Amino acid sequence: MGNDYWGSFHRFALGPGRCLWIGVSVPETDLLATTRHDPLIILGLSILALFMGIISAFVISGQMSKPLTALLARSKRIGALELDPQPSPPTALREVRDLGGTIEQMGEALRQHLEALERARVALIDSEQRFRSTFEQAAVGMCHLSTDGKFIRVNQRLCDILGRSRDEVMQLSLSEVTHPEHITEDRQRIRELIEGDLDSGSWEKRYIRPTGEIVWGQVTTRLLRDASKQPRYFITVILDITERRALEAQLRQVQKLEAVGQLAGGVAHDFNNLLTVVSGHALLARKALASGHAAHSDIEQIELAAERAADLTRQLLAFARREIVEPKLIHPGDLVTRSQRMLRRLIDEHVQLDTRIGEISCVRIDPG
Repeated sequence: MGNDYWGSFHRFALGPGRCLWIGVSVPETDLLATTRHDPLIILGLSILALFMGIISAFVISGQMSKPLTALLARSKRIGALELDPQPSPPTALREVRDLGGTIEQMGEALRQHLEALERARVALIDSEQRFRSTFEQAAVGMCHLSTDGKFIRVNQRLCDILGRSRDEVMQLSLSEVTHPEHITEDRQRIRELIEGDLDSGSWEKRYIRPTGEIVWGQVTTRLLRDASKQPRYFITVILDITERRALEAQLRQVQKLEAVGQLAGGVAHDFNNLLTVVSGHALLARKALASGHAAHSDIEQIELAAERAADLTRQLLAFARREIVEPKLIHPGDLVTRSQRMLRRLIDEHVQLDTRIGEISCVRIDPG
């Protein structure tokens, strides 16, 4: 080669687009020093070098082509995700062995990565199933609302509260199921949450069922934002408090009645004192009159009226829990008969009072 070396090179094909060059060379000075006076020796050495190069090429090609072909097949199997560990093909070439080890390491890393992905997928499915179970089985209404008030996802309890099927609810907006008096308030709260004035909100409002029935709900909502702080949707929980509101109304009514009872008890107590004076003076007047006097019947009516009024005050005091209960042996029919006159004055004129007293024995009870 040139002025420095003598030798021979040969090309061997290893596959499509791949080849191997093998060559043997001898320094020109060494060769000429040995064969300076004999051209035949030069020719013979050249033929020998070429022959040895060809033999070496065949040997090296055999040692490389089979392992490289095996490694190529292995890399294709790894690309097809056939990741079971396999021994590297036997070869005496260190570079080929290193290449085989690198391919196996790549396959092992890919296998571990896929296993981690599978574990993450299973965990995600399990988490989603738990979420769906909690969402659907919750004892309160739950929903996801878009920022424009459309239902994205609802659970069965919310459908029960609204008195509609899931398909019907998904076709409606929040304002379409809200009492008209609360629509403006809802829009104001949604705007405050979107603008960041509030992180979450809780308030009471009324919903309207298709039948026109009113349902009270305790609403708690929070706005979910993405990584860039942009609003995504609202997570809302609705507790049906219709029964609680009814009980609160009943409690207020009971408190009013209690106040009325206390007032009636105070009035009855003072009125009873006045009746005592009336009864006492009527008794003195009757005793001061001669027997057979015409005013006796009038005074007896005054005493009878005072006695009836005293019975009424005792009832009021018993209602107000300010009278000591004193059971007596009485006939219930007599009490009902004496109460008719008072009851007829209390009931509406369009109501007829019909009293029927059967065979009733005496009972021991407080007349009040």
